[in-house]
Formats: sequence, C-alpha cells, structure tokens
Amino acid sequence: MYSSIETEEELEQLFNAGMNNGQDKEDKEEANLQDRKDEDENQTKDTLEETVEKKDNKKVYCVICEKESSGAHKCSVCDQFVYAICGSYSEDSEGFGLKVTCNLCVRKKLNQQ
Repeated sequence: MYSSIETEEELEQLFNAGMNNGQDKEDKEEANLQDRKDEDENQTKDTLEETVEKKDNKKVYCVICEKESSGAHKCSVCDQFVYAICGSYSEDSEGFGLKVTCNLCVRKKLNQQ
C-alpha cells in the first residue's frame, strides 16, 4: 500500500483515511459502551419494576385506619405499616422513611406516664 504512494497528497489521503478509521473505531467502542450502559439501566429498571409488582401483590395496610398502605412508613415502636397522618413524628424529620410513631403507640406511652 505504501509503495504505491507517489505524492504528498496521496500520503495525506492515506493518513486522513487512517485517522478516520481510528476515529470510527473509537466511536464504535463508545457506542458499544453506551449500549452496554443502556442495557444495564434497562435491567435495573426491570428489576425495580418486578420488585414493585411483587410488593403490589403483597398488600399492606395501615395499622390505624386499616386502609391499604403504600408501605412507605412504619411505626418506629411496633414496626407496623402506618400512614404518616395516622401517627406523630418529630419536626426535624421529613419525606420517605419518615420516623413515625403510630397513634396506638403514642397512646400507650401517654398512658404509661
């Protein structure tokens, strides 16, 4: 291949073609990495959806109002599922996983005092 080169322009063309091939190779590798990353994200998403479906099949109920609960909160004393509004919580905590004490446990504690 190199023996057929007679001019500087032919050398530049060959060099540029080689550079493009190298760039194409890098682009393909990057695309493959992105595809693998996308597959991993999709598998993780599928796993999370399966977990949610399993959780949905196992219904949980609020210990106070006995309505179906999302399972986002549990009483910090009796470890039963409870809606945040069916209990009390400290002012410094908020959001998912909020430390809630169900009204039954609050009443028990008040009666013991």
